[in-house]
Amino acid sequence: ATFHASPPRGALQISSARKEEESVTVQDLKEFAEGRAPAGTALSAVNLGLFSGFSAEYSREGFFWREWWLRSGPLMVYVTYNVESGNEGSETDGVERIIASLEPVQSGPLYTTRV
Repeated sequence: ATFHASPPRGALQISSARKEEESVTVQDLKEFAEGRAPAGTALSAVNLGLFSGFSAEYSREGFFWREWWLRSGPLMVYVTYNVESGNEGSETDGVERIIASLEPVQSGPLYTTRV
């Protein structure tokens, strides 16, 4: 799913995946994050609502990026936010509120995410 304010500044994208029979591990998150952010980008541990994992911040080609790799039970959530460099603080509070509001929802044998 992609979200943006009106007028649009940055773009927030949220996707998820799930494991069939076991919980997503810290190692799973690190493997998924590997190669997505530029080499040398530090991963910071985060606890956001019902999810925990890592985030990273970096700038590339005139844009500021922040990414999150989060887990809750068998559910992994990957979140990206990007905005033109120089505007990185303009939507921080709103983006963080949205991410902290995520909750895993079990629908039968499947898990999904609700915003």
